[in-house]
Amino acid sequence: MKERKVKKPTGLSETMPPDPEKKFAERSFHETIQTHVGFGEMKKGLMKLGYKITAQIGKGGMGTVYEGIQQDTKKKVAIKILQDSLIDRPDERTRFLREAELIRRIRHPGVVEIHESGEMNGRPFFVMEYLSGKNLADVISKNNGLPHVQALQIVYDVCEALRAAHNAGIMHRDIKPANIFILRKDRDEQDKDSSKIVKVIDLGLARFTNIDVTHGLTKTGAVLGTPHYVAPEMFSGEKYDHRVDIYSLGIVLYEAICGKLPFESNNVYGLIFKHKEEIPELMGKRRPELVIPEKVEKLVQKAMAKKPEDRFQNMEEMMKALEDCGVKPKARVEIRLKMPRVRRVALPLALAAAAAFAGVYHRENIRSYLAPKPKEQIMQKKADRKAPEKVQPQVYLATVKTDIPGVSVFEETKLESGTVVSRELGKTPAELYLIGERTVFLQSDGYQRAYYKITPRDASVDHKMKKR
Repeated sequence: MKERKVKKPTGLSETMPPDPEKKFAERSFHETIQTHVGFGEMKKGLMKLGYKITAQIGKGGMGTVYEGIQQDTKKKVAIKILQDSLIDRPDERTRFLREAELIRRIRHPGVVEIHESGEMNGRPFFVMEYLSGKNLADVISKNNGLPHVQALQIVYDVCEALRAAHNAGIMHRDIKPANIFILRKDRDEQDKDSSKIVKVIDLGLARFTNIDVTHGLTKTGAVLGTPHYVAPEMFSGEKYDHRVDIYSLGIVLYEAICGKLPFESNNVYGLIFKHKEEIPELMGKRRPELVIPEKVEKLVQKAMAKKPEDRFQNMEEMMKALEDCGVKPKARVEIRLKMPRVRRVALPLALAAAAAFAGVYHRENIRSYLAPKPKEQIMQKKADRKAPEKVQPQVYLATVKTDIPGVSVFEETKLESGTVVSRELGKTPAELYLIGERTVFLQSDGYQRAYYKITPRDASVDHKMKKR
């Protein structure tokens, strides 16, 4: 038997094999965007909510972030969707949605803003503002550190954001340069430094300060955050509070000025030992070419104190120390509207002028009314009369109450494709402005989910939650 010759596909190199890295990248992108379960329905659901996905920005441990456009305003947004591998894990789902809830509670310009959050096809997501710029880690790496004046100002802005978080009872627990984002609002301004805005991002590990941090979503003994920036008390498994953020911020300031981390080791255990036992070397000794004021050295050493009681006790104290080192708080701009000057005119003269103008205006109106109208103008008036006015839908106020406060209220909508979309409307007790009939459900950990149909006639819900 003769051997059959198989024609090779045209366009392929006969000598060079295909690049495995390129092939893997194409396959990885294809799997991420096209073939993972429910992504097509997810895009349709987001379109229903007014958001269009345009590209993938990045992928982290918990979620994938996409670039999108809010169709009403044509503004860019970032859409974060929980990873496929974590959908069936209730603890990760709760942690993912909790990030959006905590950001909403803070409400500060120094923290990334959340526009929308909810679940679609059982997959949690949230929509946040789109940030354009660089994170502090990239800036430090590129410049091998920053002038201490600039570093102090950036850290001061972070302090303001963390002060708002701590006042809301929330600690970040993962402060590091990669989670500090620097963007420019107006690049055309002459004073470019004044246009820089600092944002704190990634609250995936954030936690309420009044909750036992060794239980719940955090497993006992697990090391949270990035080991290079974690406070000593977090390694011991004991209770800790908002002062862990002050320690981490001290390390960020050290690295931003010096260009190097205070503690470095080949393994996590070496880092743990250094965090607990070693005193960091002064920045001026590690880099003698830098001129660092003594006040700045003392500030960093105090922020990085081993015992929480030896550090700054709150962000207000740290901000005051930064101001003593020369940082100037951003001035509040007061805008005053000047009314145009009105010249006084004698009343009889004004009345006479008004009457004369009215008479002329009236005569001109009569002449224009009696004049023959062009055909196009007559046809346009008929078309205008035929066009019916759009009836505005009725907006009404609905009240939702439960016997326990803080229960999440979700709206549920069914798309034409059959996909069920749900998004969070608020927490009980809630007052909601709705249009037409809406289906909502009440959900809280440890309690049964309850569904209600709200209409303009029946716009109040008073529900008693039942435990599972």
